[in-house]
Amino acid sequence: MKCSVKEAAELLGVSEETVRARIRRGELEGEKVANGPAGKYVVYLDKETVLPGQPLQDMGLAELVAFLEKLQEQNRKLAVQVGRYRARTKGLEKQVRFLRSAQGEQARPWWKWWPRR
Repeated sequence: MKCSVKEAAELLGVSEETVRARIRRGELEGEKVANGPAGKYVVYLDKETVLPGQPLQDMGLAELVAFLEKLQEQNRKLAVQVGRYRARTKGLEKQVRFLRSAQGEQARPWWKWWPRR
C-alpha cells in the first residue's frame, strides 16, 4: 500500500518524524520523491506491517510466526548495537581515566590560570 508520511504515521500510531527516521534507517520501505529540506516521502506499507488497531488475537498462526520472527530479528540487531555502544563506552572511559591520571596533581581550575590585574 502506497501512502504519504502523514497517513503512515496515523496508521502506525507514531509521529511523522518517526516515520521519516524509520525510512532512513531502513525499518520502513519508502523513498524521497522531492529534493531539498522540505522533501516529500512516499511510504510503502505491506500486510506484514502490524498496525496498532489489529489485535494479535485476530491474526492467523502464520502471521503470528512471521511477526515473531520479525521481532526476533529486530532484537538481534538491537543486541549488536548495544554491544557496540558498550564497547565504545568502555574505550571512552579508559581514555578519561588515562587523561585524568596524566593530569595528576598539577591540574588547576581555569580561574587560577587567569591573569590578575
